[in-house]
Amino acid sequence: MSCSPLPVQTRFARDLIIAGARGELLLVLSAFVIEEMRRNVDTKAPRAIPFLETFLSLELVQAVDPHAALVRQVAADIALKDAPIVAGAVKYHRVNSHCDN
Repeated sequence: MSCSPLPVQTRFARDLIIAGARGELLLVLSAFVIEEMRRNVDTKAPRAIPFLETFLSLELVQAVDPHAALVRQVAADIALKDAPIVAGAVKYHRVNSHCDN
């Protein structure tokens, strides 16, 4: 399994999910992103909520929940709306620094 981040723009979301299910990639999302997914699906495709919850229950995704202080620190350099997402990536990278990047 690869520890290096894969640029999302190189693959479709479905391909990333399939690679995660096969164990080829570790899928990591911030808790903020998971909640945003729930809100978006509830608003745009409420009938898909059971599928999303089933997917999340399979534990293919590792959730990362950055502290508010890290989110504030990151927000000094990027758009506030993106800060929780980037902070989650920073936290994951710090915790898993044993990966060869």
